[in-house]
Amino acid sequence: MTVSAAYIFFILLLIRLVFQWNDKTAGLIKNLMMLTIEFLLIMLFVKVNFVIFILFLIIYHFIVYLTEKKMSFSGIYSARIIQVSVMLILFSFSGAYQSGLNDFYCYAFNFLQRNNVFFTNIHSGISSIFLTVACGFLFSINEINNLIRLVLKTLNVEPVKKKNLSKGKFEIVLNKVEFNRGKIIGILERVLIYFFVITGYFASIGFIIAAKAFARFKELDDQDFAEYVLIGTLLSTSLSVFIGFFINLLIN
Repeated sequence: MTVSAAYIFFILLLIRLVFQWNDKTAGLIKNLMMLTIEFLLIMLFVKVNFVIFILFLIIYHFIVYLTEKKMSFSGIYSARIIQVSVMLILFSFSGAYQSGLNDFYCYAFNFLQRNNVFFTNIHSGISSIFLTVACGFLFSINEINNLIRLVLKTLNVEPVKKKNLSKGKFEIVLNKVEFNRGKIIGILERVLIYFFVITGYFASIGFIIAAKAFARFKELDDQDFAEYVLIGTLLSTSLSVFIGFFINLLIN
């Protein structure tokens, strides 16, 4: 993957992570903000065909807006899977809208190479590898989380709790505290596994899974919770390994 293509995907995935962190739908104003930030950050370093590039961005954000419009909390994850699929397909045709890095990037990079000891031995190939690995990192954090939550919702194995109503009645509702706790644990788990895979330390993956099982040991007596943890862990681990292998193919 070229430096410019890796940079474009990095910016798109980073903006998705920032704006999707709180599981809220993206309305028209938010989509316009995302489009503007993406356009400015990408135009800063990459030479693009303005008409085609802005057309791709508009199509992508139209899909984002359309898929999330009037969707409930439970349906937002399927919408996000569609969105990232469209993004990957659309912007993979990088030759149609970009032709490399612009003069500002070259000037800034050369300046850092001459004046900063940390950049002395860095060249464009290393920049491409770094950005490609960073794309896999962002994908592991946000996009895999969306897929896992979609599967958990589809299989109806999300963590739940009893909500007390009047006169001794109660209803079963989503346990958002546990759901969000599982999100953070899953992110840490996937990030570690992802870096273990791309660096070749496969044996360390077993340590992560064992540590998670030990921390949740007492809670696994609840069969429903055990199914939630097991399915989430297996999905998180297998998808992180897959992303790690895929990124290794790209950089090697």
